[in-house]
Amino acid sequence: MRGMMSKEVQEISKKLIGREIIQGELRLMPYLQFVLMNEQYFDMKKLNAPEHDILSLWESEGFYFPSPTKIAVTKRFWDFMNEVLFQSYVLQEGSKDV
Repeated sequence: MRGMMSKEVQEISKKLIGREIIQGELRLMPYLQFVLMNEQYFDMKKLNAPEHDILSLWESEGFYFPSPTKIAVTKRFWDFMNEVLFQSYVLQEGSKDV
């Protein structure tokens, strides 16, 4: 099923950021990717409390950088996020990169 947590996603997570991720992180990534590729500004009113907590976690890990006018992520986090999204939304559970 698209956008679901899988062992493949957790393997990618452990390999690239050193820890497993939670479902909320996986679900926030497509929105973050969209925002980064477009306006680069989060409408914080569209996020719920757990999503604010996830952004705080990513900021504390040095992956996410908010500002009043623009957001940014590290290249390492961008690569990680795209690997996870490819696995979870494109290939899906049990699939390997082709």
